[in-house]
Amino acid sequence: MEAFDADSALYNQTTYQLIFSLDDDSVNLRSIFSINPTTGTLSANKAVDRETTDQLLLKVIAQNTVSGKL
Repeated sequence: MEAFDADSALYNQTTYQLIFSLDDDSVNLRSIFSINPTTGTLSANKAVDRETTDQLLLKVIAQNTVSGKL
């Protein structure tokens, strides 16, 4: 993942987070996917079986982490 903020480099600090809903528990997405909060690199921690799960929806939030007025 990659997000851009038009601010200068000093204020362009972004963190990434995967968001899971209650429905996601059926395929246990929390144990399958992770995201590096600093780089946004999305990883599959184990194989996903296409025969049992033909579609997955992942929600990612990218948030500017600089506090204060921008």
